[in-house]
Amino acid sequence: KAAKQDAPNGEPVLAYHLKCLGTEESLAESLRIYLKYAQLNSTSYHDDVAEFYENGWGTPRDLLQAARWKKCFWWDGTVVGDAKALFDVGSDYYAFAHGNQEKLYLAFEYFMEAAKRNSADGQFRVGDAYEHGYGVAVDSQEAAKWYHKAAEQNHEAACHHLSVMYSKGIGVPWNPIEARKWKKKAGY
Repeated sequence: KAAKQDAPNGEPVLAYHLKCLGTEESLAESLRIYLKYAQLNSTSYHDDVAEFYENGWGTPRDLLQAARWKKCFWWDGTVVGDAKALFDVGSDYYAFAHGNQEKLYLAFEYFMEAAKRNSADGQFRVGDAYEHGYGVAVDSQEAAKWYHKAAEQNHEAACHHLSVMYSKGIGVPWNPIEARKWKKKAGY
C-alpha cells in the first residue's frame, strides 16, 4: 500500500520484501523496482541490481551486466566508485573477455580508472595491458611507466616485471643494477 501511495522509500522497501520471498515472479518484480531507482542515478541501488544479475534472480545470470552495476556504473561519461570497486569490475570484464579485444578494452578502462585513483593493482593491470596488448596497442614504455607506479607501492608482481624489463632493456634502458633492485624488492 505504501508503494502505491508514493510513500518515501515505499517501492524500495517493497522490492526488499519481494526479494525475500524468493519466487521467480517476486524476484523479477523486485529487480524491476531496483532498476527503476538505479537508473534514476540513485547509486545506493546499484549493488542490489548487480546482485540480481550475479545470481540470476528474476533475470538470466549475466556477470558482465552485474559488473557494470557494481559501485561504479558510468553515468554520462562520469565514473562513480572507489578504486577497489573499479578494479573489481575491470577484473570481471577481464575474466570473461576470452581474448575479445573489445571486452579487454573495457577491462582496461576500468583498470585505468582504478590506477588513476592510486590502486597498485590497477596500475599493475594497466602496465600488463600495455606490455601484452590486452585491449590496447603494445607499448613497452607505457608498461614500464605503470609498473613503476605500482612497484613504488610495493606491488610484488610489478617489481618482478620491472626487474625483467631492466634486465632485457625492454621499455627502459638496460640496467642490471636496477634489475637487481626490483628483483630484490619483488622478494626473489
